[in-house]
Amino acid sequence: MEIFRFLILLIGIFTLITGCLSMQKEWDQIQSKDTYESDPLKSWYPELFHYKRFLSKYPHGELADKARSRIKEIEKLEFEKAERKNEIHWYHCFLRDFPNSDFAIKAESNIEKIEELHFEKALQENTLSVYVNFLEQFPNSKFSSKAKLKIEEIENLYFDDVIKKNTINTYLDFLKQFPDSKYKDEIYLNVEKLLGWDIIKREVEGNIITNNDSIPLEDISSSFDVV
Repeated sequence: MEIFRFLILLIGIFTLITGCLSMQKEWDQIQSKDTYESDPLKSWYPELFHYKRFLSKYPHGELADKARSRIKEIEKLEFEKAERKNEIHWYHCFLRDFPNSDFAIKAESNIEKIEELHFEKALQENTLSVYVNFLEQFPNSKFSSKAKLKIEEIENLYFDDVIKKNTINTYLDFLKQFPDSKYKDEIYLNVEKLLGWDIIKREVEGNIITNNDSIPLEDISSSFDVV
């Protein structure tokens, strides 16, 4: 029994030593590969992945504390880079790598400020293309619903103008701008009517030109009343 206990103790000590040696070896490898330097063109660093993987395997101890400290250093430098760039892409990269960072709230606030600035510029130009571009750039922005409302306003005004002009070309231009418009079915009907009108008009005008007998005015007007 004593021998059995002694063997278990030896196995435990051996396992502990082996584990420590393995942990130290992995730490030394990570340290040798740590060439981190904040690069204005890079948005991902393998060093960060290596330290996080180390912590997932060895969450306790002096080396774990060193890993956390190094991650904090990289976190701070990357947030400073994002602020220098002051572009949404870099803030998103930062939040991807450090979702629970102390700087996360500030990064999200800066993103919102950039979106607001772009939306204010869009309001100044107030064109369909700028609102469409805004939605493409910032699909999840809190200003996206306002941009959609502005597009709807432009669509309504454009449609009113198209109805007044009432030509095939203007209807087709409208559909190019708003292919999924709520007015699409109405436009199709109006184009169909105009196409029918055009055929009748050509037939009537052809008869006027080619017929020796004059066509009574009331017959021409009745032909146009078909549509």
